Amino acid sequence: MQSLETVSAATVTPPPGTIVAPTTAPATPPPVTAIDFTGANRPTNERGEVLSDLDLLNQILNDYVEARATGSSGEIRTYKTEAEEVAAMEARQKASEPVKDLSELVKAGLIKAVPTPPPGKRFAIDPKTQKVVLLDL
Repeated sequence: MQSLETVSAATVTPPPGTIVAPTTAPATPPPVTAIDFTGANRPTNERGEVLSDLDLLNQILNDYVEARATGSSGEIRTYKTEAEEVAAMEARQKASEPVKDLSELVKAGLIKAVPTPPPGKRFAIDPKTQKVVLLDL
């Protein structure tokens, strides 16, 4: 089975009959080590203070959403079949949908697990603001 060809738009003209669509790069590649909320090497703010779980989750979510929204690579990807093109279009559409659950950050490899919220609370994503919030149970 042949894989998709990725070529620069400036250097190659696709052969006649090839379906061509602009690409969207995948969301940010996961960091070498996903953030572990239980570890000692927690990120800090500009004042050197360790970020709270809520602040860190919002920073990660914001970076992830921004990377998905601006993921265009400027390359042209050629597809051998219409099915490949449809699958790529569906993937691009999914990448533009809002994040609904923090488990998406785990699946993307950005965090090892959703941290434990304070007692009587749970982490959630506000669908309007796309910010992580603490809600009562």
